[in-house]
Amino acid sequence: MENMINSNPMLQQMANSNPQMRAVLTNPDLMRQMMTPENLSAAMSMMGGMGGMGGMGMPGMGGMGGMGGGMPPMNP
Repeated sequence: MENMINSNPMLQQMANSNPQMRAVLTNPDLMRQMMTPENLSAAMSMMGGMGGMGGMGMPGMGGMGGMGGGMPPMNP
């Protein structure tokens, strides 16, 4: 995560201006806890409720397949 922060100017500026944010982003245990399917789903719900992502709503993200939520099995 430290490499990502250092390679992204926006993240780097945010981390430099807010030491607590850097501490959160570089804490592997906290990142693991935040990236559970339940927490990601709750975050997506909050973003949708607040008109996040420019109001696009991001349809089809329900399962979060690539992010650990898993896709439902396909019926043959």
